Order: sequence, then C-alpha cells, then structure tokens
Amino acid sequence: MADAKISALPASTTPLAGTEVLPIVQSGVTKQVSVANLTAGRDTTIANLVAYNPGYGYFAIRNSALVADFPNNALAQSADALNTIVNAKAGGTVKLRINDTSVVEVATNTTLVSGNLVIGTSGNGIDFSATSGTGTSELLSDYEEGTWTPVDSSGAGLTLTISAARYTKIGRTVFVQARITYPSTASTATVLIGGLPFTSSADSRTGLSLGYNNFVANYLPFISASSGLVELFTVAGSGAQPTNVNLSTRAFAFSGFYTV
Repeated sequence: MADAKISALPASTTPLAGTEVLPIVQSGVTKQVSVANLTAGRDTTIANLVAYNPGYGYFAIRNSALVADFPNNALAQSADALNTIVNAKAGGTVKLRINDTSVVEVATNTTLVSGNLVIGTSGNGIDFSATSGTGTSELLSDYEEGTWTPVDSSGAGLTLTISAARYTKIGRTVFVQARITYPSTASTATVLIGGLPFTSSADSRTGLSLGYNNFVANYLPFISASSGLVELFTVAGSGAQPTNVNLSTRAFAFSGFYTV
C-alpha cells in the first residue's frame, strides 16, 4: 500500500465498531492497537460536563454523560439526574457551583417556560437581603392559600353556617375572611369563633374589618395574642363581649389579617 496523506484517505463510518486499528509506539516498537483496546478498563464517563450553546443560551452541568440536542432546542440526559439547567440569555454572565452549599448566581433574568420553582427545604425561600432595609429578616420562606372552617368555641356546641371562609399566608402574615350565620340559640356563653388556620403570634393583637351584618349593635372582630380564636367586642360603651344569644339567627362577614 502506497503512502498517502491523511486528507486523501476515505472517511470512516460512524459510530466506530471498536475493531478499527491504529499504530502506536510501545517500548520503542511500532505496534497496532484496536480502538476498543484504547479505552479498555478505563472509565469513559464524562464527569462535571459543561455544555453550552450560544445560539440557544443553554448551560447544563451534570455528574455523568450528557447529550445536548441543541438543533431541537432541548437537552437530553442519561439515567443520572441532571444537576442544573439554567436558561440564560446569550452573552450573559452565569456563575454556577454544583454539589456544594454555595448559591447559584445567575446574572441575567431567568424565565420558567413551564413548571414551578420548587423550594426543596423548609425554611428556605427567596432572599431579599441585597435590598436596603433595617428589618429582622428579608427571607420570604412561605406562601400558602386554602380554606378554613370557623367553629363555635364558646362551649355551647352551636352549628354555624359558613361560606367564603378562605385564607392566604404570605410569610408571617395571614389574610382571612369568612361569612357566618348563627343558629337560633338562647346560650349566654361569650361568643368565641375558633378554627383559624394559624395561631397568632405573641405580639399580635389585631382588629378585623366587619363587612355585611344584620346586627343590632356594632361589633368589632378581634384576634388576641397567641390565639386561634376570633372574638367580638362592642364598639360603643364598655367594649363588652356579646353572648351567643346576641347573635341568634344573625349573619355577618369579616376579613382582615394577623401575624403568626
């Protein structure tokens, strides 16, 4: 076989079968070795691979082999979980640290096309400490919304008719609302409405707003400190608390917020 330039050789077919041979120099002697023998006994896993395509702006970091399907604007992965994918604008500065406790820094805006941003550990959240302020905390670590069930906690065993009882919790602040209708009753026990979704904090003493009502007197809904109850107080006069008989067949709605 005559000598030929590499550029003149025909192209090989892919993928390689492993039986192809290459020349190597071993102990001063030129020998042949198969492609398969070159990697025999060696770990070919690609660790901590960084894949980047400026056209689509994808960064991908994982601890094993990664296939980046950039023509289809997607990232494919093997059985191991993908550690981090950040979709960043081309030209933006992205700093990523994987498998430690450091913060992942993204210098450009990040848009979630689908899915949710999930906080994996209780007590963590969105940290606003980079903004100026003198508060004791700038960490938003909780959000929740749902329904709650106001109940008679006076001890009279009354069955209340409830509607529109909902709450939203943002950080330490809980917004509540409800509409309640009392049954016909002669009970003289002090009105106490339980069932609040969270107990108020020790420094929380909060008046709620009274909405629709057909009371004879004017009452103020109130949540005391360290309490899971809504109490009513008479606005005029001595601020006495009404009894169940004062609310017999009466309906009212209230809303407001308190801290936990």
